Amino acid sequence: MNRKGITLPEMLMVLSFISFLLGVSASLLQSLDANLKADQELHLLLSEINYFRYQALEENLSYRLSFNTNTLKIEKKINGNFILLKKIQFSNRTRISSNANPVFSALGFICPACTITYSRNKRYYILTLSSTGRIQYKKAG
Repeated sequence: MNRKGITLPEMLMVLSFISFLLGVSASLLQSLDANLKADQELHLLLSEINYFRYQALEENLSYRLSFNTNTLKIEKKINGNFILLKKIQFSNRTRISSNANPVFSALGFICPACTITYSRNKRYYILTLSSTGRIQYKKAG
């Protein structure tokens, strides 16, 4: 008997195998996307901290950072008062907290030295701002 083509059970097996692979890859892509967004927000936070530290040096002024759940506020000291300069709202899944509100001085120092905790999607990072102006981060847990 000379057969050409495939049978219905063979086609169903191939289609079920392809749908299984698509289902597995879709769930992997969703978790990868969530991790990429968490990393993107972390790098945004780090770049803003570094940027305003250098602005304090360049402009010979003080800048203060304050954190509230998923919001970063950046204030600039003008004539003895801190004025809100920028407010960054992170996603609702992000949590940012700090043990102090650091102030970047015109001399490059950070007062007080503080620790910032960043978390999103079960990813935790600790950012350390030392009084000498050094900014480090490491993955926690």
